[in-house]
Formats: sequence, C-alpha cells, structure tokens
Amino acid sequence: MRLREQPESSGCSRNLTIYLLAWSVAPCLFFTLSGNILWTYVLPALPAMALLAARWLSRDAQVGLVSGVVAVGVLAMSLLVTAFFVREELADSWKSAKTAVLAHQANATGQPLLFMGDLPYSASFYSKGTAKALAGNIELAQREQAGPVYVALNPDQINALPPELVSKLRLVASSGAYKLYSNTQK
Repeated sequence: MRLREQPESSGCSRNLTIYLLAWSVAPCLFFTLSGNILWTYVLPALPAMALLAARWLSRDAQVGLVSGVVAVGVLAMSLLVTAFFVREELADSWKSAKTAVLAHQANATGQPLLFMGDLPYSASFYSKGTAKALAGNIELAQREQAGPVYVALNPDQINALPPELVSKLRLVASSGAYKLYSNTQK
C-alpha cells in the first residue's frame, strides 16, 4: 500500500526551502571569516543540502532525468572531494617543517635543529620541543663558527644570508617550505 503524500501549501513549502537554504549557507558564511579554515566547518550544512536536493529531485517525475542528475552530481562531488584532499595534502606538506625535522633527526648527532626567526609550530611538534629559534644572521654566524650547526631556512631567509655564510653551509634535505642546511661535511 502506497502512502499518499499530503500536498504542501506553497507558503509552507517556500518557508521550508528558505530555511534549508539559510541552514546550508550559514556555516559556510560564518566560518569564511575564521582565520583557520578547515573543511570540517561545512559539515553542519550537509544535512540541509541533502534535504534540499531530495526535495528538488522528488519534484521531477521523469526518472531518467533524476538518475542523470544524481549520477552527474555524485561524479562531480567525487572529483571535487578528491581534488580538495590532494590539494590539502600538498599544501600541508609544503607548509610543514616535518621533512626538515626528520632529515635533522637522521643526520644530526646531538646538535639542535635551528630555525631563523619565529619557530614554526610544526617544528616544535615534530621535534618534540627540541627545535630552537635563531634571532638573525649574526646569531647563525656565531653558532656556525662555534661548531656543527643544522639550520632550516625558507627561500627568503637563504637569500638574506651573507654570501660568506652561505658558502659554509651545504644542503642536507629539501622539501616543502624549508631546506635543511649544515656546516658539517659528510
């Protein structure tokens, strides 16, 4: 036995549609102003979007068109989600100091890992708090003269070093935003 749908009044249907639209857009607009945008911020909007899609698809009596729209939607979302995660993975590996920390751990024996300027959070995390920040070129030059040094630098910091200091450093590892340099010979 098939249940017969109760016809909705156009005002109620319109109000429900507006409510679902507002629900689906609000988290996206609200979290756009956030300084740290994460993909999980849009999750509260998904139920409303699903209800909107279901309401729209249920109005079409042509089964073939509905199946086509669903198939295209699923394919498009699959491609977008895949592209998003690939982009996020590449962006995270570019911004992170993880590679520099791992290369330091593989090469250094007792020398601290140094970062010019502010210490990146990822450096503190992956080095378990052992990475240190340098105030500037003068401190790096003093440490280099005192003995073995391992320093992670981004391209701008490398370009800002005096040529005589650059000539004493050799590249140990390169990946992402940081390149690991050392004055030791291996």
